[in-house]
Amino acid sequence: AFEENVNEVDVYSFEIRYCYLLTTDSGDKVFSDYEIKDISIVTECKHSEVELLGKTDATKNSYGYTGDTVCQVCNAVILEGEFIDQLYILGDINNDEVVDGKDVTALMKYLSGWNIDINQRALDVNGDDCVDTKDTTALLKYLAGWDIKAQ
Repeated sequence: AFEENVNEVDVYSFEIRYCYLLTTDSGDKVFSDYEIKDISIVTECKHSEVELLGKTDATKNSYGYTGDTVCQVCNAVILEGEFIDQLYILGDINNDEVVDGKDVTALMKYLSGWNIDINQRALDVNGDDCVDTKDTTALLKYLAGWDIKAQ
């Protein structure tokens, strides 16, 4: 027998009938009653029905994930997702969701070698790929209302 699955996976179904050759206590050879076994062979899935699983948004406290694209028919992962960096505010050095004088103090302590808890990604305020006193100046200018542009 042959049947095709509506989910675009080709399924070949067979019914096999088989029996065993047995030897009785007296040495005679006899066949057992036949048994029936159903066998299905599934060919490769065409992945026509997919869904996005595991998508999470990034927040200040956690990374996000773009989600995996998964076939609804065979459950194969078609495309693995990617992690998304945690959200942050540039210049929010102390990670309190406000850019203010406390961030200037935290940046100056960091540049002086203090061991303080900071948001590393928020340090490069002027965008020159270098964390230095120029970032402190840019942060002070921003707080003073100047129009600051990243390099």
